[in-house]
Amino acid sequence: MSRVCSLRPSVALRVGACLAVFLVGVCGLPAALAPASRLTGRAAADDPWRETLQFVARATRRDLVPQPERKLESGAVMLDVSEGFQHVALARREADGRVVVACVGSLSEAEAFLRGEADGLEGDHSHRDQLPNRDIALPPTRMQVGAATGPAVKRENAQGSTIVIRNQNEPGVGFNDPTPATPVGGNPGVTLGQQRLNVFQRAAEIWGATLRSNTPIVINGQFTSLASGVLGSAGTTSIFRGFPNAPLGDTWYHYALANALSGQDLAPQEPPRAQINTNFSTNFTFYLGLDNNAPPDQVDLLTVVLHEFAHGLGFSTFVNSANGRNAGASDENPDGGFTDCYARLLRDETLNLNWNQMTAAQRQASATNTGNLTWTGPTTQSALPVALEPSPVLRIERNPPVTFATNQATFGGAITLGGLTRPLIAAQPALACGTLSNPGAVNGNLALVDRGDCPFVDKAFNVQQAGAQGVIIANNAAGGFTPGGTVTGITIPVVGISQADGATLRDFLSSGGVTATLLLDPTRLTGTTNGRMRMFAPNPRQAGSSVSHWDNTVRPRLLMEPAITPRLPRTQDLTLNLFQDIGWTVNPIFSAGGVAIPASGSSVPQQVAINAVGAWTVSGIPNWVTGFPAAGNLLTPVSFQVAPNPGPERTATLTLNPGGNTFTIVQSGAEAAPSFTSPSAVTFTVGQASSFFIAASGNPPPNITLASGTLPPGVTFTSGLGSALLAGLPTAADIGTYALVVRATNGAGTATQSLTLTIGQGLCAFAVTPNSVSVGGDHIAGVQLTVTTGPTCAWEATVRNTDAPWIKVIAAQLSDGRIALPRMVGALGDVNRRLAISGFGNGAVTIAIGRNPRPTPRTGTCLIAGQVVTVMQSGSSGASAPVGSTMAMFRPSNGFMYLKNQLISDFADQDFFYGLAGDAPLAGDWDGDGIDTPGIYRNVNGNQTFFLINNNTGGFADISFAFGGAGDIPIAGDWDGNGTVTVGVYRPSAQTFFLRNALASGNPDSVVSITGAQATDRPIAGRWTAGSNVTGLGLYRPSSGRFLLKNANASGAPDADFVMTTTGVFVEAVAGDWTRQGFATVGVVTSLSGTIQFQLRNSNTSGGPDIRVNYGAPGDVPLIGSWDGQPKPPPVSVP
Repeated sequence: MSRVCSLRPSVALRVGACLAVFLVGVCGLPAALAPASRLTGRAAADDPWRETLQFVARATRRDLVPQPERKLESGAVMLDVSEGFQHVALARREADGRVVVACVGSLSEAEAFLRGEADGLEGDHSHRDQLPNRDIALPPTRMQVGAATGPAVKRENAQGSTIVIRNQNEPGVGFNDPTPATPVGGNPGVTLGQQRLNVFQRAAEIWGATLRSNTPIVINGQFTSLASGVLGSAGTTSIFRGFPNAPLGDTWYHYALANALSGQDLAPQEPPRAQINTNFSTNFTFYLGLDNNAPPDQVDLLTVVLHEFAHGLGFSTFVNSANGRNAGASDENPDGGFTDCYARLLRDETLNLNWNQMTAAQRQASATNTGNLTWTGPTTQSALPVALEPSPVLRIERNPPVTFATNQATFGGAITLGGLTRPLIAAQPALACGTLSNPGAVNGNLALVDRGDCPFVDKAFNVQQAGAQGVIIANNAAGGFTPGGTVTGITIPVVGISQADGATLRDFLSSGGVTATLLLDPTRLTGTTNGRMRMFAPNPRQAGSSVSHWDNTVRPRLLMEPAITPRLPRTQDLTLNLFQDIGWTVNPIFSAGGVAIPASGSSVPQQVAINAVGAWTVSGIPNWVTGFPAAGNLLTPVSFQVAPNPGPERTATLTLNPGGNTFTIVQSGAEAAPSFTSPSAVTFTVGQASSFFIAASGNPPPNITLASGTLPPGVTFTSGLGSALLAGLPTAADIGTYALVVRATNGAGTATQSLTLTIGQGLCAFAVTPNSVSVGGDHIAGVQLTVTTGPTCAWEATVRNTDAPWIKVIAAQLSDGRIALPRMVGALGDVNRRLAISGFGNGAVTIAIGRNPRPTPRTGTCLIAGQVVTVMQSGSSGASAPVGSTMAMFRPSNGFMYLKNQLISDFADQDFFYGLAGDAPLAGDWDGDGIDTPGIYRNVNGNQTFFLINNNTGGFADISFAFGGAGDIPIAGDWDGNGTVTVGVYRPSAQTFFLRNALASGNPDSVVSITGAQATDRPIAGRWTAGSNVTGLGLYRPSSGRFLLKNANASGAPDADFVMTTTGVFVEAVAGDWTRQGFATVGVVTSLSGTIQFQLRNSNTSGGPDIRVNYGAPGDVPLIGSWDGQPKPPPVSVP
């Protein structure tokens, strides 16, 4: 068992800062952390806590000089609140190894906690009310906003907000710490810095999915070595009143909320100001998992960050509860200053006044009016009946019955609606700090004990040992309280009652036997007074913690209760309702990201909650899911069933609106034994590239392997799920017949097939008709070629690196009715690896031909069934419809390019080796054939050199030349509009572009600077206007999401200046024609907890992503181009 403890972090009442202290020694925990320590004397010279107590005294002082108010051009008034009025979180390790944390607001509170004397503070909760599916497990959120219509016009973002974590750390430390780390709890980071940043980003994603703002919320984040054992700090940086669109003019609002309401950054600068500052200690070992499964001896960083972000976003008042003064009040006018959006909704149930209606003295007293300080926000009020649990009460079975309010302990057994009825017996001795002297009387009954002298868990343990069925602890001071502590062995229910009620019970007992029932009363909600939600108002006051949290009597557990303890739910629960009350526009959200269901269906009802502050709808509910409501209002627990699945795996994505949050149900398919579907004999031809796909059905897809048989040296077998591959370039030495056995295996069974491979010369004759085609200069979607050969003869259709890249093999209709599509043949790294259609027997092959961008004819070839097919194309006659752009990735770890021909989240369409680690990739149409191909920019003996290739199959560079210098970033474009793509570089140190109009070394043909450029900007290029022949330049600023675009390549102010809102950690800025509009628009590639996502706009205006595509892996470098010259299908965006 352990002593009671608590954690009450909050933003500072004035500065919005929360400081946390964890006491650690160089060689382990100092003696001060021993759980049984009872040292006395305040901060004496030999006190092991002296340094910490001195820090607390400084951090919690209330004598700071107020900052002057600033009047802004918009008419708003701004107040810097970045100093003073802090509260401190202290940590102590218990005898069982658990870490407990208390947030204190004064020196006396800190000393009481550190010396183990704070038995009245709320401590570490048991997990008895942890509900299933209460943790947020968000997929990437989809957000979209409109363009600004004016500086004072509110611009609503119907999908959420972008929260930018601005990494303030220097290389090698904090978020950039390269110390290797093992992925933990769903956090995929492989370094300590990556894992820390992933936690911050997940917290940003969760809040960004629910709070709407068109202005990015910038949070300065860093991990540093903090003095005096400080754990961390977080809080808002400024407050505002009188701004455009302010709901209440004479009211202070938190920076992020004020920006959201006004539709603009009220205090713009470059780089943008942070609305919240955070700083955490590198000297403390946090749990960095994302699964809310921290061990007892670690503090869960994500929970702490979610909690502290909420304070910075609005869950705090700027009233100094030590003296009741509003922000801006003075000694000369203590009742002056201005109220804030949070204080307006605090109500004293004794005075029947809200805080904005009170004097400073009344507010000061109200901050300690325990149980009588409530929240009056209507959105919160409407949700209480569905959000809160019934209150535990003690009913004395008299005529009429007498009912007493109780507060259930943070440990012990459950209390039920039916209740537990037993005789009530006064334990002897009354404090129950040792073995009871009347165990026979207590055995089987409810025991009444008094508070004092020992921890609550000790009292409960001693009473339980005597055989009691429950324990009622009477307060030894006025008012009620919640017994707290950490223990696992107490199984009987434990409650606390007020001192007055305890005296009444003893009066009843003095008159004879008393029967009592301990039960839940559904007519009373936990943590409420007069039907309103209580706020934390302990007496004595705990600065920072007081009034800026829900009360600790509220059940179930809430994110913004005063204790951040193990397994605190990460749902935003009633916090969302409070945010709506103070002015935020709030999206509904699912309490989980999804669920996996077996093929047999759900044997028990599945649970998820919809956390909402108003009406909501759900779309995408399939007919195999029952019980899921399509519409509702407020917080709603959902219980649904999934029917058995008779077929293959199926997925349903349910979308919650407004906001677009999603919940995914993935159900396994019914198991089916494997069965081979491909022929049992195939013939390869000597000297001709050949491949043959072996296919088998089954669910799950079976693994196909070579069970027996020997392959010739020129042929390889590649196993796989659902299909395997025989491929090779046989030689005369391979001639012969080979008896093979292939095996397909899955959980439902195993199948085998005898496969005869014959290799010969002249065994197969191939005819392709026509073997030459003539086409016009525009894009041709499909030209059909017929392959005639024997029924077992294998063949391929491919475009080699010596063929024309503007010819593309699309598909083949085989004689058995199957459709064969292009696939990469050969192992990664194999020099013969190629993109090919694998066929056998007769077939019809479809090829496509890209538009000829030149007026002169051209001729190209492709290879079909070993026969060269010639394509003659006329010159173009003018402009034609745009083909669009897609993405590619260069992977430095293996030097491969991975190309996609559609904006869709799946695998590469083509890959090839071109480049080394350290190369900077770029892409362009170097030879004017209408096909974009890659290049690399490499330091060669101190010379920055371009290596450009004219195909998308690999090989050696076709063009190479030196241009630029160390530190330059390569770009490509048609700078002079003559139809030829050339290169350039952006030099961050000079914030300048240097452009060449020829693919050769030489001096820059153009030197361009964009007004307002910064050294940290990233360069992009694109044709920003429809009909333009010139590729313009642009810059992206990761710190603010700002784009600066130039339409013409001349120095000056940008032609477009806007902010794109994104989610995730920045990877790179990109530009392309995503939807074939005829001009380029911008995008940003980000990492969402390890998922690489292209977030793309369809216009060069402010807003969020219109398209989201997941593609690539961490460490990849993105490229944009048209790799096949074909018109692109519409993008397929992920939620």
